[in-house]
Amino acid sequence: MPPFFIKMTIAELHRRVGSIKIEDLQNDAFESVREKAEELNREQLEKGLNAKGEQIGEYGGFYREQRATDGYQVDYVDLKVTGKFHKSIYAKKEGEDVEMFSDDNAQKVQSLLKGGNGVRKGGFGEEIFGLTNESKEITKEMARDTKIEIIQEVTNL
Repeated sequence: MPPFFIKMTIAELHRRVGSIKIEDLQNDAFESVREKAEELNREQLEKGLNAKGEQIGEYGGFYREQRATDGYQVDYVDLKVTGKFHKSIYAKKEGEDVEMFSDDNAQKVQSLLKGGNGVRKGGFGEEIFGLTNESKEITKEMARDTKIEIIQEVTNL
């Protein structure tokens, strides 16, 4: 008998599989990727990319000059000065989806999204929150691996 063979009846396997709560499995998978999703969103912003993988924009005029004088990069919009906004980004499970949010000052976040308060007209759009397709694939693989581990643990396979 091969060493990987596990003696289990079909009824026992059915009982074990039936004990898996899909909602708990989904929640555990989300928790396993939450921090990585947040990190990936921050990395995208640091590269000047939105969730569509497009450049957020370019700094211009006086603000560009001021950023350069202060030692910040000016090649593309990264929405980073102190780092507070980037640190404020968090992931939340919304149904089957993972949504990105910020708990930074609400007026500041609204200005970044829609414009105003010194932020360019129209803001930078809601796409500053979210993952590119490449980043989504990374988190999907991680979530899948977590689900597989849990199922293997429960079924003892």
